[in-house]
Amino acid sequence: MRGSNKNISKKRHQELVEFQRSLGIRFRNLAILNTALSHKSYVNELEGDLENYEKLEFLGDSFLGLVVSDYLYNQEIYLKEGTLARIKSYVVSESTLYSVGKTINIQKYLLLGKGEEKSGGRHRKALIGDSIEALIGAYYIDGGFSKARKLVERLFAGEIENVEKNRHVKDYKSILQEYAQKRYKVIPHYTIINTEGPDHRRKFYVNVTVGKRTYGPGIGESKKQAEQNAASMALGDLLTHKRLRDPNIERSAKHRQTLSLETESHKSADRRSKRRRGDDRTSEDHQTKSLETKSLETKSRKSAGRRSEIRKGDDRSSGDRQTKSLQTRGLKIQSTPSSERPAKDHQSKSRRTKTLPTNGDEADNHTDKTKGQS
Repeated sequence: MRGSNKNISKKRHQELVEFQRSLGIRFRNLAILNTALSHKSYVNELEGDLENYEKLEFLGDSFLGLVVSDYLYNQEIYLKEGTLARIKSYVVSESTLYSVGKTINIQKYLLLGKGEEKSGGRHRKALIGDSIEALIGAYYIDGGFSKARKLVERLFAGEIENVEKNRHVKDYKSILQEYAQKRYKVIPHYTIINTEGPDHRRKFYVNVTVGKRTYGPGIGESKKQAEQNAASMALGDLLTHKRLRDPNIERSAKHRQTLSLETESHKSADRRSKRRRGDDRTSEDHQTKSLETKSLETKSRKSAGRRSEIRKGDDRSSGDRQTKSLQTRGLKIQSTPSSERPAKDHQSKSRRTKTLPTNGDEADNHTDKTKGQS
């Protein structure tokens, strides 16, 4: 490995020392650690005879696989060869490497080019996973097998235990390869059929061929992820059409089906919840309308009562007015004879005065009447 501590700035030296302390390790040559954290985009932008971490990544990948295999072999729990292979493939997968990298905060100490930095490369899954493998390879060169092995066991022991406890988390590529070798005596062949997007946001389209049949395409942000998705599609098809009875394949496919069913269950629950909320709102609206209707009816009855009272009052007033009118007329009738009576008496008197006979005539008339009667 080319490089010297003299080429490292004081600030960068402090950062590397800080990173060592956080991991509980110590490099004799910090230049190797610095190389393990140098991305090719950074090296390409600098003038000089520097190296990126790709060779260390290759070495670290192989060393990680060896240590994990040895660790699983020496476990007290008996596991079949196929199960051991699946656990190992998951532990050294990109997802697990990314999880470990985020745990030790390795992205903080990476050296990236300006373009890679702007495109969000510092937090890319594949880049963080590759840097973990480069770190392991660098520590193996600097400290030897024993120290590097202890570092790997410390970083990955938790992940191995998680896989042993949760075996439903499967590596579809390993399961498909195991089945293809048993059934067809072939190894699945993966083919990249298309890529899209710039380097920092590339999408891969991968098909997998098992025997004479091709499945896919699996789509992913990395080649490994696309291959896993293609293998998952192949296993799902084989389980459906070939009626497989391999427990491992069935469990992996059932896991995907369970996730799908859970998703559909959540969606249907949300729809039911929305319908219930809609029914509740409708019920509330009906209740509100019913209360409003009752209120209007009450107001209508009150206003009708007031109108009835007003009519009764008007009738009473009219009756009173009629009564007063009749009384007034009666008074007029009674008062009219008394006022006219003197005139009538005067007239009658005048008439009597005109027809009264004299005293002699009256006597003669009286005598004649008496005679006639006798």
